[in-house]
Amino acid sequence: LKPCCHKSSVPLTATPPHGSSGDGGRMGSSCSATIDHLLLRSPQSLEEEHSHRHRLSTHLLEVARRGDAEAVRGCLMEGAPANACDEHGWAPLHYSASSGQVEVCRLLLDFEGDANAALPDLSTPLMLAVEEAHLDVAKLLLEHGALTKCKDEDGFTAVGRCDPVVQEDLRRLITSLASEPAG
Repeated sequence: LKPCCHKSSVPLTATPPHGSSGDGGRMGSSCSATIDHLLLRSPQSLEEEHSHRHRLSTHLLEVARRGDAEAVRGCLMEGAPANACDEHGWAPLHYSASSGQVEVCRLLLDFEGDANAALPDLSTPLMLAVEEAHLDVAKLLLEHGALTKCKDEDGFTAVGRCDPVVQEDLRRLITSLASEPAG
């Protein structure tokens, strides 16, 4: 598994020396306690946690691909990252959007899945959903901030990749829900 690129990703930094949080006392004690706890853990327990997280991520990708909403919920509740990617750069939301799994998409978005996560070819979940005429998924993604002007590597937006049967419906949907005009 490899991490997907996210605009909202925040790198973790270690606690400054001498137990100072380096924030003038603004950082909550629970945050610095969590960082201290991580720094004091044995390499074996960190390795075990990484292995557990990897298994959870792999399982989440599999059950999202199958559209199993209850199993997806279980993985997310166990701490699987909603934006974990497989070796091809696909996150669970890419799989569920392309197959029209509305409830799985909703769960992933509720657990901070990235509605604008880009595949290596710059395809987004919205593009994958509309390509397969899944307007219910497109509506959900738009309600969660999916951008309509993103372009894939061939220069197409979601409207340009839309199944022609539902293209006009998508344009109306984007006009009514998106904060940006259809593109």
